[in-house]
Amino acid sequence: MGAYVGMPQQTLIHGPLAEVSDKILATRAALRAEHGWIMDIYLMRRGDD
Repeated sequence: MGAYVGMPQQTLIHGPLAEVSDKILATRAALRAEHGWIMDIYLMRRGDD
């Protein structure tokens, strides 16, 4: 997940979705509470690369 990409408050979270999904949800909620509006980006790949 990338939020506020290219801005001073840029936040990136990476890893297998099963391992980071709770962190993504909590981070999105915290960022929205702190900064208001949020646009986040997701790049998902299959694990069979």
